[in-house]
Amino acid sequence: METFSPGTSDNSRTNHAVIKRSRAEVASQIISFKTEAERLASQRAAAASLDIPRSTWRYWRDRQAGIGLPAKTIEFFESPEGTDFLHLFMTSLLFVITQLGNNGIRSVCLIVELCQLDRLIGSSYGSIQKATVQMENIIEEYGKQERERLSAGMEEKTITMCGDETFHPQPCLVAIEPVSNFIMVEQYSEKRDAVSWSNAMRKGLTDLPVTVVQSTSDEGKGLLKYVEDELGAHHSPDLFHVQQELTRATSASLNAQLRHAKASYQASGEKTKQWIEEKRQSIGVEAGRGRPFDYDMRIAEAEVTEANALQYMKECDERQELSKKAKKTIGTVYHPYNLKTGKPQTAKTVGAKLEKKFDIIQRVADEADLSENRQKQLEKAHRVFPQLIDTISFFWAMVKTLLAKLGLSKELGNRSGPFSH
Repeated sequence: METFSPGTSDNSRTNHAVIKRSRAEVASQIISFKTEAERLASQRAAAASLDIPRSTWRYWRDRQAGIGLPAKTIEFFESPEGTDFLHLFMTSLLFVITQLGNNGIRSVCLIVELCQLDRLIGSSYGSIQKATVQMENIIEEYGKQERERLSAGMEEKTITMCGDETFHPQPCLVAIEPVSNFIMVEQYSEKRDAVSWSNAMRKGLTDLPVTVVQSTSDEGKGLLKYVEDELGAHHSPDLFHVQQELTRATSASLNAQLRHAKASYQASGEKTKQWIEEKRQSIGVEAGRGRPFDYDMRIAEAEVTEANALQYMKECDERQELSKKAKKTIGTVYHPYNLKTGKPQTAKTVGAKLEKKFDIIQRVADEADLSENRQKQLEKAHRVFPQLIDTISFFWAMVKTLLAKLGLSKELGNRSGPFSH
């Protein structure tokens, strides 16, 4: 890969007219000049011998004097080895922070300043930005070269596409191959309809000997239409969005009911304590005219109210826990293999388990008397279940096709999956 220079210190820039030299070349010539000057006992003679103007030497000497670091530190960083280290350090820093990490240019500037390396290399936002842009261009060019090199010898293969649409703020179409994490598409688009996806994917798959047989995504209409009409591939729903829809339909309402139930139980308990305390304070106090106040009846009523509030709170808590567990375990049962026993599962088996989990959530919603809008959200999530079940069937169909290519016996092949169903 092409490399780039970390630049010079922002504090050391002057208008001194010198011939453009690399940092490594300058470091080497400084050492040569000092050695030659000691040998000849004359800077003038050394300058003539190395063909370096004395004014250039004085500029190098004054720049070193103004660095403000310990002499041995300066001696190292102004050597060819030190210059190579600075280059490696800055390259690594920029790559990890701006390309791999979630931080940006200002973090690089801060690290350079805290290490006091700003006295040796440029640390301003502008200089770091320039180096970052240069690195991004190099990476992009390297990616193009590697894609061309690797695709030439690549065998034909079937792949799954994971697609999504992001917004920041313009729509950006993104698609990756999940096994290799290869980004096939990362393109801004005015629209996100089927035509836009078709154009983006056609460009992204150029020269790649692959066939998309499955697509995993949310239920975006444009993306689904492209997968169905042009690719003719199987669409596998994104389980995350199914669980998210179930959560939106139930969590807020169930949480609110539980909070209100806890508040009601606490208030009823305080009321019971209040009547008990008033009864205690009334002992020994002469009663007024009229019928005596029946504290025992009030206390009994308060205790019944408190007991009912406690029971309702437990019911709310139980409903919330049942819903949470059912939503979470949907991700466990939705699998071609039983994760507890390791045995293969048919689509019919997985479907029955999914429906069982949804029935729990639906029963909780009914008992909690969730609103009509919440019930519609539940049904929206439930409508995707048949596609989840179809994905299990698709998985086993693909396994069967791959095993057939291996020429295994029927008995041995059937051991790998539920192909008798």
